[in-house]
Amino acid sequence: ATIDASACNISLGGVSGYYTWINTVYLLHGLYNGRPYYYDSAVSLYLYYVTSQGWTVSYVMGSTDYYAVNPEDVARPDLISTPWSVWNGTDPVPSSAVQSLCTGQVCSLFSGCPV
Repeated sequence: ATIDASACNISLGGVSGYYTWINTVYLLHGLYNGRPYYYDSAVSLYLYYVTSQGWTVSYVMGSTDYYAVNPEDVARPDLISTPWSVWNGTDPVPSSAVQSLCTGQVCSLFSGCPV
């Protein structure tokens, strides 16, 4: 698999409460489970797709433990159209305020993308 020509970094925003620090820009880092995955070294968090639960924000790549999750089965998180759920310490809480947006194309950094 290769990185899609429309691949971009992802800005996650709108998280309120205790986990506001996950509001950050996640840089495109490669492929995981056939989809792009992202990383922010400043907060040491990954954004990736897990087949059993969907798009996931976590401190361990591949973990099903998360700070935020969205079960929508889309190719990239900027295509999500349903609410994210943010962990409140006990349960995931849906929030329509949380958005994952494209911050610009970066595919020229990866093989398989048009330059």
